Amino acid sequence: MKRALKIAAIVCVIVFGFLKTDAQTNSIVGGEIIYVHIADSTYQFFVKLYSTCPGNTPNSFQVCLNNPCNNTTINISMQRWQTACSTFPSGCPNLKTTCDSAAANIQGYQQCWYYGIQTLPARCNNWRFSASITGRTSSGNLQNASGTSLYLESTFNNTQSHNNSSPFFSVNPAIYIPVNRPFSYNNGGLDSDGDSITVELIMPRTASTSCGATASNLNFSFSNYNLNNNPLPTNNSFSINNVTGQIIFTPSQTGVYNLAFKATEYRNGNIIGTHVREIQSYVYAGGTPDTNNFIVTNLVGGIQSTTSRNTFHTCLGQEINLDYSIVSTNSNASLVVEDSRGVTMPTATTSYLNFWYPDSIVCNLKFTPNNSGTNKLYLFIKNQNCTSPGLPVSAIDSITIITDQVNTPAVNISVSPDSSIAPGTTVTFSAADSGCANITYQWLLNGAYIYGTTNKTYATNNLKNGDKIICRVFCSSNNCPAVLDKLSNAITMRVGTDIATLYNQSNINIYPNPNNGQFTVDITTACNRPNTIRLVITDMMGRIVYTKALNPTAGQTTEDIYIPNILKGLYIVKAITEVGESISRLSIQ
Repeated sequence: MKRALKIAAIVCVIVFGFLKTDAQTNSIVGGEIIYVHIADSTYQFFVKLYSTCPGNTPNSFQVCLNNPCNNTTINISMQRWQTACSTFPSGCPNLKTTCDSAAANIQGYQQCWYYGIQTLPARCNNWRFSASITGRTSSGNLQNASGTSLYLESTFNNTQSHNNSSPFFSVNPAIYIPVNRPFSYNNGGLDSDGDSITVELIMPRTASTSCGATASNLNFSFSNYNLNNNPLPTNNSFSINNVTGQIIFTPSQTGVYNLAFKATEYRNGNIIGTHVREIQSYVYAGGTPDTNNFIVTNLVGGIQSTTSRNTFHTCLGQEINLDYSIVSTNSNASLVVEDSRGVTMPTATTSYLNFWYPDSIVCNLKFTPNNSGTNKLYLFIKNQNCTSPGLPVSAIDSITIITDQVNTPAVNISVSPDSSIAPGTTVTFSAADSGCANITYQWLLNGAYIYGTTNKTYATNNLKNGDKIICRVFCSSNNCPAVLDKLSNAITMRVGTDIATLYNQSNINIYPNPNNGQFTVDITTACNRPNTIRLVITDMMGRIVYTKALNPTAGQTTEDIYIPNILKGLYIVKAITEVGESISRLSIQ
């Protein structure tokens, strides 16, 4: 029952809507082979054959199952699933193509389904399932394609497990494409087993009809065609996202052109299958599209540009959530919207809904940029109420998201003339900053803001001994709501009453304080290094509980102290030099 549901699900996704047309065709234009696991090593095989109207498709043909591991081949007969083939929509509900009437001016296309069942008798890492069907039509980008056979192929590695169905393309082939208009399309690559797939463009192929025959690539009809960016006339604008399968290009010449897409299936990092689809696209000359209005209704996480209605700024890592409407100036229009998300903005999510009137679309875009720069989403807006020549004409719009870099500022401060001064001396602190174009300053004295000090420099003559100066900088982007701040280094001022005090005084810092008898003492000396420092700790009665002679260094001397079994209470810590002493208080808890 589970396998039957899988087959039904895949077929429902791919078939979507058989129409009334009889199975008639002139020439074969493309197709694909799909296999679905039924049970053990038995598989249901399907072939979708794409062709023009009118004409006759074969009632049956052979699919070759080739096992190169033991050089065996199996032919299975593929029978047409039903007598009627389905026609591809042109995009205009009331438009007739040659599938509806031989007198129609628009070329029609159809697809016919074939099926067969086969058990694989052995395991192999490269089973090849192929079909070579004669009667290929001509193609503007392929050399001497007319009359050659259409070669279709899927592969399967069943060495680890029989439990696998091929990847498949769930979206109808892109048939009708307007010339000189940007176009975006996705085959809708899926895998029913949850395996990952990648999609690439390959050359259409041909082969003899004998089972196991080696396929060969067809050649491009002109030297400027290539698989990288110009497989048909696009002025090198063609691109494909191999992860999502999204393609985008602007065709530059009318005509019919063939493209072949290969989906590669991965399980646990290993290739277990491939699937190829070949399609033909009909590039036509369209009319002039209607004008549409772009209206922003809600914006969260970004700022709209003041110079462009559809340009928005946001910050790195911040989601922008945009609600907008597209409204046609033609009240008789029936709008549908597609976009280039899969190629140009693959991490975004989009939605397009007709809530009230067919001439307007309610749209949403959510996007979180993961790098700075510019990302653009192209919108392809079609009016399904087509005008002459009958096929839909796309209006092109776009949304530009500019991601502003969230800058990380850095700041360092200095003081002039010196950090050791006499009382009343005017000193100037200067900030040297980097990493931000839009920066503001705030100076702090002993951790508190100094009112009105928001310039790059700060001057004062009212400092006391031990005062600590810091500068805090704030960095903001013109368009980012986030603001970053950084603190500078601290400058501790030494303000003395005379020269002896100014240049020979020592300061004591104790941490942690309070403590349990285990702590660190930092003794900071001024410009002249004393010859000796005697560290003395006494209780409040003057009794010495600890003493040690230290060898001072210029600037700072650090001593780790442990006094076991010391009683709780307050103690006096003295740093005694040949010219005086500094005193601090110690709390034991």
